[in-house]
Amino acid sequence: MSDAVQPKISAIKDFSPNHARITLGPFERGYGHTLGNALRRVIISSLPGFAATSVRIEGAEHPYMSLEGVTEDVINILLNIKGVAFRIDGAPRAEVALHGKGPGAVTAGDLQLPGGVHVLNPEHHIATLSKGAQLDMTITVEAGQGYRMAPIADKMAEKTLGVINLDASFSPVHKVTFSVESTRVGDRTDLDRLVIEIKTTGVYNPEQIIRFAARKLTTQLQTFAELDRDSMPIEARPDSDRPDPKLYEPIEMLELPVRETNNLKQEHIMLVGELVGKSEKDLMEMPRIGKKAIDRIKIALAEHNLTLGMNVGDLSRGQQQSH
Repeated sequence: MSDAVQPKISAIKDFSPNHARITLGPFERGYGHTLGNALRRVIISSLPGFAATSVRIEGAEHPYMSLEGVTEDVINILLNIKGVAFRIDGAPRAEVALHGKGPGAVTAGDLQLPGGVHVLNPEHHIATLSKGAQLDMTITVEAGQGYRMAPIADKMAEKTLGVINLDASFSPVHKVTFSVESTRVGDRTDLDRLVIEIKTTGVYNPEQIIRFAARKLTTQLQTFAELDRDSMPIEARPDSDRPDPKLYEPIEMLELPVRETNNLKQEHIMLVGELVGKSEKDLMEMPRIGKKAIDRIKIALAEHNLTLGMNVGDLSRGQQQSH
């Protein structure tokens, strides 16, 4: 690509401090979609953030109950807590407390925050209390990345009576979409312009998000940019007996619905190889996996030239060879 069409951030439209539309380009034809998809996937899956991972509510032994004088049941209170946007400075974990008294609404702004902990949406609703009602709780907040299921969110908390573990989504982004438009530079009219719209929780602003994702991709690709076949160790050079590397990808690669991905993980299926090693009958015997889910799994596998019931051999041996 010549200097005349060197890509750069060409425009930023701010809707709010946490919501912006960023235009990048120009790119050679086709690169808009290629880079847009790559940036979006990194933004969705790889940005560090913070989330509530467990809650202890006074008087609530499990999520399926109501509290006297509180309009919301415990399930709805937990869902509201998951919507609080936290940031922790200088620590991977913190605990925050809430001592709400009625009558009136309790919001994230009522949380008692230790030093270094911030709530980025203090107006966010948690519960509504009637006159004389009280709501006391302790929330554990952690730093993390991606999505973590409740059973493995906090092993120590599982041993404490009354502590309710939460599924934790650490992503600091509410929304990220992109589109590709045609653009021109001088006499060239066959160029792409990439438009990315990002809405964050406030942990980072949209420009920081773009920079982080771009640096993440650059780091991953640098190895290939410096690839020298002659310098590769003999045992690391490719051969026909090496298992398909797709087998060692996490099942998220298949882009199944979140519920079905979580159900597979509950059945201890974490890698694509562990999934294709199962037959359709094996999946039918799993209580969390239904016929429609199996059909979607077969379609997703076919897109990667994979099928159920494949002979994948010893996956652990293949992993050792790849290192």
